[in-house]
Amino acid sequence: MVHETYGVKSKQQGAALLVSLMILLVISLIGVTAMKTSLFNSKIATSSQGANMAFVAAESAIEASMFEILSDNPQMIDSMVTNSSSGTFQPVYRCITSGGITQGDCAAGDFMDQRGLVQASSRSVMTGMGGIANSGGVTQISQTGQGSVIFADYTFLVGGVGRVPVLNVSQYVLQEFSKVGLYSGGG
Repeated sequence: MVHETYGVKSKQQGAALLVSLMILLVISLIGVTAMKTSLFNSKIATSSQGANMAFVAAESAIEASMFEILSDNPQMIDSMVTNSSSGTFQPVYRCITSGGITQGDCAAGDFMDQRGLVQASSRSVMTGMGGIANSGGVTQISQTGQGSVIFADYTFLVGGVGRVPVLNVSQYVLQEFSKVGLYSGGG
């Protein structure tokens, strides 16, 4: 015998709908959390990349200044010495641009890369000349002939600055080094 159930009402009262809405809510919360985590990680990666780019720019500026100083260019050293007997020294500013090294500090539009993202500059200063003082007040570490050639022990401090203005990131690096070279008379 067959029973017919036409007209019998179901007693579910929308339980399937409630369960599916709860599952949808949980999945939405997981998605939003994953998206926020992804954006946060992206910001960290961008900041880290900007800091690395600025650090490399500062190191490049220091390397360019050190190369210029160590290339036995007496005019470079003389430009730093204003009064060697009083011990005051003049800093030399350099800017690294995509076109090369320029004298002076970097302007707002001076970038070292073609994309216009990274600025690099350096400030070099002679912090001292060491050696044995002679009667003229000039320090020396050795002398040949009749006072014609004096070798001095120069100490330099070079500060490199790397900037990525679009990310508001800056890195500062200092390097101190010494060089033995000819003393040409200073300022």
